[in-house]
Amino acid sequence: MWWYLFYTFLLEVPLFYIFLRKRDNWLNISLVGVLLSAITWPLGMYAYHVWHWHIVIIEFLIAMVESILLQIYWQLGWQRAFLIGFGVNGFSFGVGLLSN
Repeated sequence: MWWYLFYTFLLEVPLFYIFLRKRDNWLNISLVGVLLSAITWPLGMYAYHVWHWHIVIIEFLIAMVESILLQIYWQLGWQRAFLIGFGVNGFSFGVGLLSN
């Protein structure tokens, strides 16, 4: 099950870098991306295994939390923070959904 977290890192961190490369360096974006994913990943896995059909709602909440944290950390506008948060999580969720 922990390999899913590794896959999440592999998918989300490069996308965070694509969106945020003009604001910060690769190392800082990577560390914060890993931290954001690690904070929200347990909720996603719990929801997936317990409330399988609620995973879309849980992913929406995860994207909201990550968007808010992105906005606070990088002082992004709300629209850009939500675009990044939902874009990255939507892509990660879609890849995970298609791989199962």
